[in-house]
Amino acid sequence: MSLNSNKLPDKNKNFFSDNHKWKVLFTGAFANTCFTFVIGGVPAASIILRNDYHIPTSVLGLLMGIVGFGIAVSELPWGIATDRFGDRPILITGLSTTAIALFTLAYFAKISSHTSISIILCAGLLVVGLFGSSVNGSSGKAIIQWFKPQQRGLAMSVRQAAVPLGYALGALFYPYISIHYGFSTTLFISAFICILAALFSYLWIIDPDSKNERKTPDITQSLKNKSTQPMKSLKVWRIVLAVGILCAPQFALMTFSMLFLHDFAGLSIGYISILLFFIQISSIPTRIGSGFYTDKKGNRKFFLKAVTALSFILFAALTVFTYFSYKFNIHHFAYFVSFIILISGISISSWHGIGYTELATVAGQKSVATVLAMANTVVFFILFATPAIIPWLLHQFSWVGVWAVMAVICAISYFLFENSSSEK
Repeated sequence: MSLNSNKLPDKNKNFFSDNHKWKVLFTGAFANTCFTFVIGGVPAASIILRNDYHIPTSVLGLLMGIVGFGIAVSELPWGIATDRFGDRPILITGLSTTAIALFTLAYFAKISSHTSISIILCAGLLVVGLFGSSVNGSSGKAIIQWFKPQQRGLAMSVRQAAVPLGYALGALFYPYISIHYGFSTTLFISAFICILAALFSYLWIIDPDSKNERKTPDITQSLKNKSTQPMKSLKVWRIVLAVGILCAPQFALMTFSMLFLHDFAGLSIGYISILLFFIQISSIPTRIGSGFYTDKKGNRKFFLKAVTALSFILFAALTVFTYFSYKFNIHHFAYFVSFIILISGISISSWHGIGYTELATVAGQKSVATVLAMANTVVFFILFATPAIIPWLLHQFSWVGVWAVMAVICAISYFLFENSSSEK
């Protein structure tokens, strides 16, 4: 079968049974895990980068967000290309070029001097973001195509659960491997698993044939009723913006919790690494469980509002306790603050599969990859902007100001979800 063959040939219909959808789901989830391993790993190794390469905090913030900028500027072109050419060639191309970029970056990171490492890391991670963004919309469209409407919330939540899994593995292994074997070694490992994901994509990502029975009457009717121009839909844009900005508190936690809990709370790197790992691992059952629950109850809008409200309360609590720790110099709040970080991280990471399913439902199947790319464009601009802005907020308003801004963002997302839904 050629690289550009995305349709299911008639002679292979019996071979690719309905159970093949689980291979598609596994491949999409694995591709996301491979890519987020890098996104989550670099921030987790921030203190090692700062100490080993003498990188200042302001530059460190840029390094932690530059992958997001690369993803943001390339996400929409990748999504449109996926709707045009299919999932399989886009995944294979994107994952392979990401692996090449990581191999190249690892080589130059190993031989470069301290004076040039910041520029090399910024340029290399930018390229990784430009190519790696291909996994987002493409794997999502494949899953939407293979699963029935009443299964999509669960399937997309499983796929989105791969994101915290990648973050968790990155948070655990990037610091460990970097300390013992060097930062470049982690990049080599990241490149290898991207090659493995590209191989699975070649073997298993195949779009259902247009005449296949999977295109059920409700999907066909959906294609007739849904707009094929999602960029003109106000309802789509509200969900896109809600999904995008709600990622800011999550990125703030995952990129700066290491510095916050180490510098402010005085906790050890080992303790914080385990905490971040546990946040991401705990997000996996919450995402899968939320998908199963909302598929059964048909209440995605209620779930999204409830999680956003809970996240607002938790970030407000984090703001208050951080303030009192500053005001009264109460150091024994450290472990309590880390507990709030833990619960906040689980809450703010639990909604993604539901948010993306809601967005895909509102837009219609023909535009799935495009609207997912729209959302991810906003998401990864936020990923770039959040670690770049936080050092300024920290300088002007201390950690109290940082967490207060995140609470306000949760409140804004709540009202955006309030006015956006596919439900009647």
